[in-house]
Amino acid sequence: MSVEIALIFSLMLVLSLLGWVSPVVCLIAGIGYAMMRTPGDAFRERAHHLSQLMLKVSVIGLGFGLSLGTALQVGRETALLSGGFILFTLSLGWFVNRRMRLENNTALLIAVGTAICGGSAIAAVAPTLKANSRQVAFAVGVVFALNGLALVLFPPLGHWLGFTQHQFGIWAALAIHDTSSVVGAASQYGSEALNIAATTKLVRALWIIPVALIAGRLNRTEGTPPIPVFLIGFLIACLLRTFLPGGAAVWSGLRMLAQATLGATLTLIGLSIDRHVLRAAGWKPLAFGIALWMAAMVMSAVWVA
Repeated sequence: MSVEIALIFSLMLVLSLLGWVSPVVCLIAGIGYAMMRTPGDAFRERAHHLSQLMLKVSVIGLGFGLSLGTALQVGRETALLSGGFILFTLSLGWFVNRRMRLENNTALLIAVGTAICGGSAIAAVAPTLKANSRQVAFAVGVVFALNGLALVLFPPLGHWLGFTQHQFGIWAALAIHDTSSVVGAASQYGSEALNIAATTKLVRALWIIPVALIAGRLNRTEGTPPIPVFLIGFLIACLLRTFLPGGAAVWSGLRMLAQATLGATLTLIGLSIDRHVLRAAGWKPLAFGIALWMAAMVMSAVWVA
């Protein structure tokens, strides 16, 4: 990690802890700095790797704000809903690509990222498809661009639609790609929305495993996708909060720190967005990703309304 990235992250972490900046401001600041400075590939790569690490830490920390009973209840309520949403999105992606005729791997990676959990799902499924680095870069670029847009658009859209915090949490967890943007959007809507969104999103993320296994079978590749470690960490945090109530002050502090870390992490995500990847991909992958995302957004809003 470069000194410059460490200083930027530390500054945004302090500002987030003081409550002076919101998650959306953090993301916009990161994107603005990246576009103004035009950092090189090594800078973007370091920012990307650090953002993925800190995102996992943030999600684990959010578990300290949720009891195990609530997490299990939300999980039961949304497991089948998440599965239905994923099946709908993947089927729609296959149908739309028959008309648009993208490269199959690129289209499937974008569809998987839209259906499950953005960059994490793309990274898990890409080896089973034998996708090359260019196809992965295009898919990740499209997903990252739409993630940034979702973080800005979803909170005002939720208020316009009249969603309760519970409804918004489920909607955001289904319709936004990456975990970072899900929790970033939900944190602007309210604490209940954040708890519901984080839990629902983690349930949705578990579908990475069967989808990657099926893709591997169809493409005759071997290997089992690992269970995301941060999911286990999130559950452990819920267990500690549930069975050690005497540490309530500590758990609340850790959750507040996790929310501040999330804001600083969104700055890093902004720093890692590369407009050159999107330009190289052309309009078709971006149009495909937008069409799929808009359909998923509308369908999930209808389901939760």
